[in-house]
Amino acid sequence: MNGKGSKRRPQQVDDALVAENWTRAFGKKASYEEAPTLNDEMQQHQDKHLPWFLKEQAE
Repeated sequence: MNGKGSKRRPQQVDDALVAENWTRAFGKKASYEEAPTLNDEMQQHQDKHLPWFLKEQAE
């Protein structure tokens, strides 16, 4: 090694490939869905874990 840099040839990339990959990587729009409120989460949890005999009474 004599410290003169890499002998490896740089990768050849055409402009169309760069544009395609650029939009794929950076072209995504940020989308956020509204988070459920704490009351909604608690109600879902209670509905999911309510014992079977209490479910019959609730209906």
